[in-house]
Parts: sequence; structure tokens; C-alpha cells
Amino acid sequence: MSYNKQVLIDELQTLLSSTPTLTVSELASRLGVSPKTIQETVKVLKSTCFRKYREKLLLLKVRELLNSSPVLTIKEISIMLGYSSSRSLARAVRRACGVSPVEFRSWIKKDNPDRIAS
Repeated sequence: MSYNKQVLIDELQTLLSSTPTLTVSELASRLGVSPKTIQETVKVLKSTCFRKYREKLLLLKVRELLNSSPVLTIKEISIMLGYSSSRSLARAVRRACGVSPVEFRSWIKKDNPDRIAS
């Protein structure tokens, strides 16, 4: 099967931005390519493994949600992103950046005080 790597990355980014819980197998099924194709494309175009790419997109989405709606609870964010519980989101955020979602929120507030202001 012939495919454009940039188009595949764009489609991956769109899907993972809305639902970062999708696995490489689920994405492959949705996009009609093999999991290996996804992994290799991410490696070539993003110079990282699929897991790290997905984690980066997760942190960007969490940051975006916290910036646009600072009153959202971690539970609300976890539901919006397709996690089964706030604990699942907390594990994913901690794995991605080493801090809890609450600590991540605090870091964002310090980093961008005028974007978070209510």
C-alpha cells in the first residue's frame, strides 16, 4: 500500500489530540495501515518512538485544556480525553513529564500566569 508519511502523521496527530488513549493497534485499524507503518513513520518524521510521541501530544492537549478552561477538574479532563478514570490520566501525565496533573497545572500557571488568569 502506498501512503504519504506526512499525511499519516497529520492524521495521527488529529486522532491522538482528541483521544490520546488510542493504542498503535487501534490507530492502525482506523487508518488502514499496519502498526509497524505507524511506528516507523513516527520514528522517521518525529525522531522518537510512538509512545513518546503520544505522550507529547497528551501533554500538549492537557496544557491546552488547562489554558483555555483553568477551572476544569482533573476528572473532567480525563473524561474529555477518553481515560477511564482520573487515576489513569494521572499515571499517563506522570509517565510523560514526571509530575502529577495537579503539579503540571501549577507549573503551567507559573509558566503562563496571564493565560490562566480567570
